[in-house]
Amino acid sequence: GNNLNGPVPKKLIENKGLKLNVKGNPEILCTTGSCVNRANGGGRPNKNNTIVPIIASIASVVILVVASTLFCILRKKKKPSSGEEPTSRMLPTDERSSDSQPAIMTKNKRFSYSDVTKMTNNFQRILGKGGFGMVYYGTVNGTEEVAVKMLSQSSSQGYKQFKAEVELLLRVHHKNLVGLVGYCDE
Repeated sequence: GNNLNGPVPKKLIENKGLKLNVKGNPEILCTTGSCVNRANGGGRPNKNNTIVPIIASIASVVILVVASTLFCILRKKKKPSSGEEPTSRMLPTDERSSDSQPAIMTKNKRFSYSDVTKMTNNFQRILGKGGFGMVYYGTVNGTEEVAVKMLSQSSSQGYKQFKAEVELLLRVHHKNLVGLVGYCDE
Protein backbone atom coordinates (compact mmCIF):
# COMPACT_ATOMS: atom_id res chain seq x y z
CA GLY A 1 0.00 0.00 0.00
CA ASN A 2 0.80 3.64 0.02
CA ASN A 3 0.67 4.02 3.82
CA LEU A 4 -1.64 7.02 3.53
CA ASN A 5 -3.19 8.38 6.69
CA GLY A 6 -5.77 10.91 7.74
CA PRO A 7 -9.37 11.49 6.74
CA VAL A 8 -10.61 10.95 3.20
CA PRO A 9 -12.34 14.11 1.97
CA LYS A 10 -16.12 13.94 2.07
CA LYS A 11 -16.42 14.90 -1.65
CA LEU A 12 -14.30 11.90 -2.68
CA ILE A 13 -16.35 9.47 -0.63
CA GLU A 14 -19.66 10.82 -2.00
CA ASN A 15 -18.47 10.86 -5.62
CA LYS A 16 -20.31 7.90 -7.13
CA GLY A 17 -18.31 8.04 -10.35
CA LEU A 18 -15.06 7.51 -8.42
CA LYS A 19 -13.83 4.05 -7.54
CA LEU A 20 -12.16 4.56 -4.16
CA ASN A 21 -9.80 1.75 -3.16
CA VAL A 22 -8.03 2.19 0.19
CA LYS A 23 -6.55 -1.29 0.54
CA GLY A 24 -3.11 -1.29 2.11
CA ASN A 25 -3.75 2.02 3.88
CA PRO A 26 -4.99 1.03 7.35
CA GLU A 27 -4.49 4.51 8.78
CA ILE A 28 -7.02 6.19 6.48
CA LEU A 29 -10.08 7.49 8.28
CA CYS A 30 -13.47 7.64 6.60
CA THR A 31 -15.71 10.32 8.09
CA THR A 32 -18.90 9.46 6.20
CA GLY A 33 -19.78 6.20 4.57
CA SER A 34 -17.54 3.19 4.63
CA CYS A 35 -14.24 3.19 2.74
CA VAL A 36 -13.82 -0.47 3.58
CA ASN A 37 -17.02 -1.54 1.79
CA ARG A 38 -16.01 0.42 -1.27
CA ALA A 39 -12.53 -1.04 -1.16
CA ASN A 40 -13.70 -4.61 -0.82
CA GLY A 41 -16.04 -4.33 -3.77
CA GLY A 42 -13.24 -2.81 -5.83
CA GLY A 43 -12.72 -5.73 -8.23
CA ARG A 44 -16.33 -5.72 -9.37
CA PRO A 45 -17.26 -2.98 -11.86
CA ASN A 46 -20.39 -0.96 -11.27
CA LYS A 47 -23.21 -1.86 -13.71
CA ASN A 48 -23.85 1.81 -14.51
CA ASN A 49 -20.20 2.29 -15.42
CA THR A 50 -20.49 -0.24 -18.28
CA ILE A 51 -24.10 0.26 -19.43
CA VAL A 52 -23.80 4.00 -20.12
CA PRO A 53 -20.85 3.71 -22.56
CA ILE A 54 -22.51 0.78 -24.36
CA ILE A 55 -25.78 2.69 -24.83
CA ALA A 56 -23.91 5.81 -25.94
CA SER A 57 -21.95 3.80 -28.52
CA ILE A 58 -25.08 2.13 -29.92
CA ALA A 59 -26.90 5.48 -30.10
CA SER A 60 -23.96 7.04 -31.96
CA VAL A 61 -23.94 4.25 -34.54
CA VAL A 62 -27.72 4.53 -35.06
CA ILE A 63 -27.48 8.32 -35.52
CA LEU A 64 -24.62 7.90 -38.00
CA VAL A 65 -26.59 5.34 -40.06
CA VAL A 66 -29.73 7.53 -40.10
CA ALA A 67 -27.72 10.62 -41.12
CA SER A 68 -25.96 8.71 -43.92
CA THR A 69 -29.26 7.35 -45.22
CA LEU A 70 -30.87 10.80 -45.25
CA PHE A 71 -27.85 12.25 -47.05
CA CYS A 72 -28.06 9.60 -49.78
CA ILE A 73 -31.82 10.05 -50.21
CA LEU A 74 -31.57 13.84 -50.49
CA ARG A 75 -28.65 13.57 -52.91
CA LYS A 76 -30.63 11.29 -55.24
CA LYS A 77 -33.63 13.66 -55.21
CA LYS A 78 -31.49 16.56 -56.46
CA LYS A 79 -30.42 14.69 -59.62
CA PRO A 80 -32.84 15.34 -62.52
CA SER A 81 -34.62 12.29 -63.80
CA SER A 82 -33.75 11.21 -67.32
CA GLY A 83 -37.39 10.61 -68.22
CA GLU A 84 -38.34 14.30 -68.22
CA GLU A 85 -39.72 15.78 -71.42
CA PRO A 86 -37.50 18.56 -72.73
CA THR A 87 -39.32 21.87 -73.14
CA SER A 88 -36.60 23.41 -75.21
CA ARG A 89 -35.84 23.99 -78.87
CA MET A 90 -33.39 22.01 -80.90
CA LEU A 91 -30.67 23.15 -83.19
CA PRO A 92 -31.04 21.03 -86.29
CA THR A 93 -28.20 18.80 -87.32
CA ASP A 94 -25.91 20.03 -90.04
CA GLU A 95 -26.82 18.71 -93.44
CA ARG A 96 -23.08 18.55 -94.25
CA SER A 97 -22.36 16.00 -91.52
CA SER A 98 -22.22 12.44 -92.74
CA ASP A 99 -23.60 10.74 -89.63
CA SER A 100 -27.05 11.58 -88.30
CA GLN A 101 -26.33 13.29 -85.01
CA PRO A 102 -28.94 14.28 -82.45
CA ALA A 103 -29.81 17.95 -82.35
CA ILE A 104 -28.47 20.34 -79.73
CA MET A 105 -30.94 20.95 -76.92
CA THR A 106 -31.27 24.60 -75.89
CA LYS A 107 -33.74 26.90 -74.19
CA ASN A 108 -31.98 29.89 -75.71
CA LYS A 109 -33.36 32.25 -78.32
CA ARG A 110 -33.09 31.46 -82.02
CA PHE A 111 -31.77 34.37 -84.08
CA SER A 112 -32.08 34.83 -87.83
CA TYR A 113 -28.99 35.55 -89.92
CA SER A 114 -30.21 39.13 -90.43
CA ASP A 115 -30.51 39.51 -86.62
CA VAL A 116 -26.91 38.34 -86.24
CA THR A 117 -25.78 40.73 -88.97
CA LYS A 118 -27.46 43.63 -87.12
CA MET A 119 -26.04 42.54 -83.74
CA THR A 120 -22.49 42.48 -85.10
CA ASN A 121 -22.90 45.64 -87.21
CA ASN A 122 -22.32 43.58 -90.35
CA PHE A 123 -19.53 41.54 -88.68
CA GLN A 124 -17.45 44.70 -88.30
CA ARG A 125 -15.43 44.02 -85.10
CA ILE A 126 -13.41 40.80 -84.96
CA LEU A 127 -12.59 39.51 -81.48
CA GLY A 128 -10.51 36.56 -82.58
CA LYS A 129 -10.22 33.43 -84.63
CA GLY A 130 -10.68 29.91 -83.35
CA GLY A 131 -10.75 26.40 -84.73
CA PHE A 132 -14.36 26.89 -85.88
CA GLY A 133 -13.87 30.24 -87.58
CA MET A 134 -14.07 33.91 -86.69
CA VAL A 135 -15.49 35.35 -83.45
CA TYR A 136 -17.20 38.74 -83.70
CA TYR A 137 -18.29 41.39 -81.19
CA GLY A 138 -21.97 42.25 -81.03
CA THR A 139 -24.79 43.51 -78.84
CA VAL A 140 -28.27 42.11 -78.25
CA ASN A 141 -30.92 44.86 -78.13
CA GLY A 142 -28.09 47.38 -78.04
CA THR A 143 -27.38 46.60 -74.36
CA GLU A 144 -26.06 43.08 -73.78
CA GLU A 145 -22.55 42.50 -75.16
CA VAL A 146 -22.05 39.17 -76.90
CA ALA A 147 -19.42 37.23 -78.79
CA VAL A 148 -20.73 35.73 -82.02
CA LYS A 149 -18.96 32.56 -83.05
CA MET A 150 -19.32 31.60 -86.69
CA LEU A 151 -18.78 28.08 -88.00
CA SER A 152 -16.87 28.50 -91.23
CA GLN A 153 -17.37 26.17 -94.19
CA SER A 154 -13.68 25.28 -94.10
CA SER A 155 -13.61 24.59 -90.34
CA SER A 156 -10.96 22.03 -89.47
CA GLN A 157 -12.94 20.80 -86.47
CA GLY A 158 -16.34 20.59 -88.08
CA TYR A 159 -19.89 20.67 -86.92
CA LYS A 160 -19.50 17.77 -84.49
CA GLN A 161 -16.91 19.62 -82.39
CA PHE A 162 -18.86 22.88 -82.67
CA LYS A 163 -21.96 21.12 -81.38
CA ALA A 164 -19.94 19.60 -78.50
CA GLU A 165 -18.73 23.07 -77.48
CA VAL A 166 -22.25 24.50 -77.61
CA GLU A 167 -23.55 21.66 -75.44
CA LEU A 168 -20.73 22.25 -72.95
CA LEU A 169 -21.58 25.96 -72.75
CA LEU A 170 -25.19 25.01 -72.05
CA ARG A 171 -24.16 22.91 -69.03
CA VAL A 172 -21.22 24.82 -67.55
CA HIS A 173 -21.63 28.16 -65.79
CA HIS A 174 -18.55 30.05 -64.61
CA LYS A 175 -17.68 33.71 -64.18
CA ASN A 176 -14.85 33.42 -66.75
CA LEU A 177 -16.94 31.67 -69.41
CA VAL A 178 -19.38 33.33 -71.77
CA GLY A 179 -22.94 32.07 -71.40
CA LEU A 180 -24.91 30.98 -74.45
CA VAL A 181 -27.47 33.69 -75.31
CA GLY A 182 -28.85 32.21 -78.51
CA TYR A 183 -28.09 30.60 -81.84
CA CYS A 184 -28.58 30.96 -85.56
CA ASP A 185 -28.89 27.92 -87.79
CA GLU A 186 -29.29 29.61 -91.18
